Amino acid sequence: MDALFDDIEQLANILRTIVNETPKLYEQNKQSIDQLEKEIMDIEHVIELTTFNASKGFFLAKDIQTARKNRRELKDNNELLHPLVEVVSRMRTFQNDLNKAIGEIRKIKNRHVNRQYKMRVRDDLQELVRE
Repeated sequence: MDALFDDIEQLANILRTIVNETPKLYEQNKQSIDQLEKEIMDIEHVIELTTFNASKGFFLAKDIQTARKNRRELKDNNELLHPLVEVVSRMRTFQNDLNKAIGEIRKIKNRHVNRQYKMRVRDDLQELVRE
């Protein structure tokens, strides 16, 4: 029974984390994408506006390649997150209900763990169930 309580509480906490953290992660990714796009633009301006040797050109190209790979990874992640973000955004209205449910699960769990049977008639048997 304890395992079931733990599983239910864990699932409720996972659901709350998904509802809270998915939109945040999506927005953080968008900000990082924007930052990487600005970095790429800076490097492209260096290429456009300066003179450089082959070695420096290679390092500038590698910087662009790294930034673009990072940008692509973040964009792919957000593409996967987008359908979930739409759903959990609607679920945020139930955030307080979810928090109350988790609190109630914890109260029930504690009540079950600490409960003891109280003899109604056979008081002489009470000592046997106090373990």
